[in-house]
Amino acid sequence: MNSEVELDEIDVKILSALIRDVRTKLKEIAKDCGLSSNAVFKRIKHLKSIGVIVGTTLYPDAKQFGYTHIATVGINLDYGQENEIVKLIRERAKTNLIELSSSIGKYDLCAFMLAKSLQELDNITQAIRKHPGVKRIAVNIWVSEPCFLLENLDLQPTRV
Repeated sequence: MNSEVELDEIDVKILSALIRDVRTKLKEIAKDCGLSSNAVFKRIKHLKSIGVIVGTTLYPDAKQFGYTHIATVGINLDYGQENEIVKLIRERAKTNLIELSSSIGKYDLCAFMLAKSLQELDNITQAIRKHPGVKRIAVNIWVSEPCFLLENLDLQPTRV
């Protein structure tokens, strides 16, 4: 069971700075927080240990590698087919697949994919669509670059 962690004002300042730019120097964060760099480092280490910070991510420009199409793919399955379909997707789209998750809502599985052409994307989705355990597939092609607005998270201290 997940429970919310308690954050104080300093934790929120540190997280906000890292969300804006994970490469922010400890010295800068420390100055904003009125702490030493060592104290900020210890807090970041603590936030990692309790699972608030789970890593840092590099977002390369996929177009630089020839991936010109971004798509989300929603898939509805027959009951009990998830493991088989996940295996198929991981094998068929291994160089294109960015994220694949079970979901609750309109689709049973949601995939985030990159493709070098519409034909490549169509080949992948047709292979998925042909599996007898797949009921329905919906492909949404993004027309603009993804913009992850994590800085919009409303982080508020939960303890003093």
